[in-house]
This record gives sequence, C-alpha cells and structure tokens, in this order.
Amino acid sequence: MSYTVKLIQSRPNTSVEFFSPSEQVITELNNYISSGQVISYNLNEVSEDQLTKTGTIVYASSDDYLQLKALKTFVDSSASRSAYCAANLISFSLEVD
Repeated sequence: MSYTVKLIQSRPNTSVEFFSPSEQVITELNNYISSGQVISYNLNEVSEDQLTKTGTIVYASSDDYLQLKALKTFVDSSASRSAYCAANLISFSLEVD
C-alpha cells in the first residue's frame, strides 16, 4: 500500500525563498523511482498567494519511506532544512500517511 508524505512550508513574505532540496536529494528520489520504491513526487506546489509550498512524495510502502529517510543524504537535508527555515522565519510541518 502506498505511503504519502507531505512537507508544508509557510514563509512570512515572498521575498524569502523557500527551502529546496539539493540535487543529491533529487538524484536519490529519481533512483528510488527507478527501483519502484518511490511512486511519484512533486516538491514545488505553491499556493495562490505564494506563501505556502507543499512537497509531496508517494512511496510504495511505509518501509520504503523509512529506508529513504535513514539515508545520510536525507538526514543531512533535514538538518539543513531545519536550520534554513529557522534562519528565515519559515514554519514547516511534515504530514505522513
């Protein structure tokens, strides 16, 4: 059964850039798509007012999510996101299926 994870970022105004994952993260996601562990992803869904960005990743299973989440690339990206968002007054939440 698929497993959906959403990262929702809210920025204070449009002059603040949203956090975006590195090319390494995108490469890993594409590798996981090739292997069938990630079904799809869209990391750039922005609200009409341009203040909220939602990134959605659909995994083949919760085990696939846990495996990808444990990769050093994703652990490092998570730490970078937290630091960037704190420094730029961006709030974020992670919604899991």
